[in-house]
Amino acid sequence: MLRIRSIPLLAGMALIAALAVLLVAGAPPRTAQAALGGPVIIGGDDLTDHGGVDEGGNPIEGWLYIQRALENITPNVTRSGNDGSIAALGSAPSASTCCNAGAAIGVAGPKAGHTVNYFEGPAAINQFFTDLGSGTAKPAIIWIAGTGASNDLDSSERTALADHAAQIAGFVNSGGGLMSHGTAYEWLFALLPNASTVNSGGSDDLYFTADGTAALPGVTTTDINAGPWHNHFEGDLGGLKVLVRSSNVLDANDNDAAVIIGGSSVFLPTGKLTVPVRTATPTSTPAPKATATSVPTTPTSTATAASTVLAAVATPRPIGVIVRAPDTGSGPDNSGGSALAIGLLAAAALAAGTTLAVAGMRKK
Repeated sequence: MLRIRSIPLLAGMALIAALAVLLVAGAPPRTAQAALGGPVIIGGDDLTDHGGVDEGGNPIEGWLYIQRALENITPNVTRSGNDGSIAALGSAPSASTCCNAGAAIGVAGPKAGHTVNYFEGPAAINQFFTDLGSGTAKPAIIWIAGTGASNDLDSSERTALADHAAQIAGFVNSGGGLMSHGTAYEWLFALLPNASTVNSGGSDDLYFTADGTAALPGVTTTDINAGPWHNHFEGDLGGLKVLVRSSNVLDANDNDAAVIIGGSSVFLPTGKLTVPVRTATPTSTPAPKATATSVPTTPTSTATAASTVLAAVATPRPIGVIVRAPDTGSGPDNSGGSALAIGLLAAAALAAGTTLAVAGMRKK
């Protein structure tokens, strides 16, 4: 005959706790959660302006830095369905051999194993983000031209980028790569309103932090000092780590100034905020915005996102001499949580005055 026996409250709670432990221990293992975010390199540099190519068409100085930085970004890109391309925002293709942002990424990108699609002007930038949202555009890396060279960001392009700040963050958070230069960071302040930039500057004074050495193992101290820098970062940088500091310039807290920030796996807030422009008047006058008047006749890729997007440059520029630019200045594992929650709820019910009935078998 089946009889019901009442167990005291404390004993019942102990039994429930033991059962919860057994359920957690016996639950099938879950795979660890993937680390959030993608690789990011954001610099206060204008190394687009301080580089060129050697006799073999290989990038040197600042353009070599861009190549090596991209080579460090590439293996950390985890965005699903990407086509391996770079979306170059704010520049047009150019056959220039120095001082030109579009030419810099046009040389460095293919050397790092990527085709380059250009999105020049606010209309093309807006269309790119429309196509990114629909899945038509599938870049592995977004590259932002920055300021300080020719053929880089103008005011209307800066506004377009700020308008799409949340989409830039979403792209990074899904595992996409991001690289940026210069002093035009309204889009970053839209994501991190307590961050700011200070137009300062120096040369031959940059060094890697421990985070920088880990995130940029293929970049050398010579690379990051290939030209002067003009901007450093202060304030709340969120999940961005300081990769490179200045040994000569101090920030407001008397720390060595943070000149390059980012990381191998960055998660950015996606809230879009309206914030004022925080950059002061540049310490050096940028070269005027250039239009693409010379496009190689054999481009290897074209941007399909918008009709205004120009052809990509994917071949080295022939040149007979070395060109040097002028010196212008993971989540925790939650396996077993449901079982533990059941145990805690049951214990709470017992604490409220209930008793636990346990069935025992006895012969009549």
